Amino acid sequence: MMTRFAKWLSVGLVAAGFALLGAPRDAHATLVLEGTVDGVNVFAADENNAALTAAFLTNHAGQTNIVILDTSIGIGGTLSLAPGTIIPGYTVQSSSNFVSMASGSDQNISSNALQIVNNTGASVTTNIVVGDNNFVGPANQATATAGGTFLNAAGSTYSVEFYNDPLNRQPLDVSAIPGTLIASNNFGVVGPGTFTVPSFNSPTIPVADPGNFGMSLRFTFTLVNGGTFVSRGESEQKTPTPGGVVPEPSTLVVAFTGLALCGGASLKRRFRKAS
Repeated sequence: MMTRFAKWLSVGLVAAGFALLGAPRDAHATLVLEGTVDGVNVFAADENNAALTAAFLTNHAGQTNIVILDTSIGIGGTLSLAPGTIIPGYTVQSSSNFVSMASGSDQNISSNALQIVNNTGASVTTNIVVGDNNFVGPANQATATAGGTFLNAAGSTYSVEFYNDPLNRQPLDVSAIPGTLIASNNFGVVGPGTFTVPSFNSPTIPVADPGNFGMSLRFTFTLVNGGTFVSRGESEQKTPTPGGVVPEPSTLVVAFTGLALCGGASLKRRFRKAS
């Protein structure tokens, strides 16, 4: 049979545990993709955000624009492009995905494409920025990775950039990405035949994100006519401050109240034994 002290201990520890851990948090806003393909403006936002789409079209009024429909069934933080043509002759022949995750210790943004083919008759340059905000801080470390393989694409080029924004802004302009460039890599000119670029894996990068923050990544590649780009991928990952999520003062009060109950029950039991 459980003693009174054991009951108090269980209640106190449960209260302290829930207070410190808190409920799972997923606070990211709207994932945005913006850039150019062969000079044509391209835009997409998860959940088909009408306000952001309208803002994009206003900013690029009078220009040639492509607004990509979100085919990811409205799941926040994911953009999935089904096989299809971006511009005539330039196609995504397998899926292309853009994902942001902001839950617990999983703070990352990534982009990947299984296969992009250029049969336009000329080289095509793609310059895309993918970003989101309201990732959950605090965080003090970041890492970045990128890589891919070119088929029959000698003369193609590929470069990547990764950004951190402690001011938690949403990227809506490719020419002015918010935050600070924290990592980048230029893979140079692609060789003949099947050419796998050397994988880029950044060292641990110190960052200062005391609260919620934004992240963006940019990939730029020129794909020659007749070339295929497969298994392209980029990812930016944040590591939470050691010790996990820093509890708010009110959380600490509840936690310490639970621990105090445990201590009080223990002392009461000792006094009874002494008497």
